Parts: sequence; C-alpha cells; structure tokens
Amino acid sequence: MIRKINGEFIKLRHLHLFAIVIGIDLLAVTLGALLYFQNKKVFASFHTQWLALWSESGLFYAQIFLPLLLALMVAVVIRCEKEQHNFSRMAVVPLKASQLILRKFSTLALLTAAGVAVFIFAFYCIGFAGRFPINRTIGSFLWWGTLGWIGTFPILGIQFWLSIRLKNFTTPIIFALGLSLANFILLTISQALVRLYPYAQIMIGLHARSYEDLSLLQVILFLGIVTIFCGGSLIFSVATLKRQGFE
Repeated sequence: MIRKINGEFIKLRHLHLFAIVIGIDLLAVTLGALLYFQNKKVFASFHTQWLALWSESGLFYAQIFLPLLLALMVAVVIRCEKEQHNFSRMAVVPLKASQLILRKFSTLALLTAAGVAVFIFAFYCIGFAGRFPINRTIGSFLWWGTLGWIGTFPILGIQFWLSIRLKNFTTPIIFALGLSLANFILLTISQALVRLYPYAQIMIGLHARSYEDLSLLQVILFLGIVTIFCGGSLIFSVATLKRQGFE
C-alpha cells in the first residue's frame, strides 16, 4: 500500500499540488495574523494572544480556504485521470474500484496533513516572533490541528464522489464553495445543526470558534459524523466507478 501511495505522489509531482497547498496555508495564516495585529492591544490586555491568533487564522482556513483547497485537489486529480482515460485503462487490469479510491483518498489526506503541519508551524513562528507569553495553551494547538485534519475527511470523500460523478471540472468546486458558505448560515440558525454538518467538521476540530476542549460526548459525535459522511461518500464513489466498468 505504501509503495502504491508513493506512486500516486509521483503522478502528482507535475501538478505542483504541494506548492499550492503550502501557498494557501501560508496565505490563511498571513491574513489571520494581519487581523490579529490590527487589534493586538485588546488581546494582549486579556492575555489571549495565542488563542486570538489561532481563531483569526483558523476561521479563514477552516471555513473557506481549506474546503476549497480540498475540492481543487480532488478535481485536479480526477480530471487528470479522466483526460488521460486512465479510468478506462485501469478498468481492464486487476484493480478494484475500492482500492483505487482508497489509494487516492489516502494520498490526498497525507498531502492535506502536510499542509496542516505547515499551517501550525507558521502559526507558532508568528506567535514566537510576536513574543507571545508562554503558557499552557500553546500545546493545545497541535491536538486541535490534528482534529482539524481529521475533519477534512468528509469533505475529501464528498468531493471525490462529486468529481467522479460530474463531468465539469468547476462544478464540484462551486459545490464546495456553496456548501462551505452554508456554514455561516447554519451558525445563525443552530449550533446543533453545525455539529452535524460535514463541511463544518474542520472548524469544529480546529476549534476555530471555540477555545474550550471538546467533551468526550462531543469527540464521539465528531468522529461519528466524520466516519458516516466520509465512509458513505467513498462508498458512493466506488459505486460510481463501478458503473464506469470497474469491478
């Protein structure tokens, strides 16, 4: 499996996806830092510099930048396979649709993990450069970043299904934009609905709007939503590929 995933990374090399991921992650942190430093005196007076910078950066990242980045990555990967007629070629070799989807999903999940790591690293660099006080909260961001990464799984799965099913390259990305913006609407309606919404799981895991750690029940709900939507969308992706000739 590791060798096959490495092969997928080699195929992605000419697409420059890693550079795009790094660029968007750094852009999100930079925008968050600019917003923070515009109001730094307020945050400094309450000794919440780390949390404020995380929130300012995380809101852009979790609700707009990362969902669109995931949609773009999936759309580019699937489009390349379609343009080169690779799905048709692979349908005649002993490769199951489930294996193909899992391989590509794992590859993009690892690429996303690298991007999240860059986001966290840049966040810490800005905090230390700004001489933020060292306190017990600074270690929490590693855990929150990990949960945020796990929260990307439902979006990756849904975007795989949309990109495989739809012929147009831009349509899945437009769907991702609309579904991401729906976060803001749901926030005004009900927090309970937000916790059940697949495109809000990055925000929940990343703690972009809440500084409190998730309770055990909330963690179970978070992992349950991730599993249901990720697993369900990957099953639909496999079924769609099978209709294209895979077994």
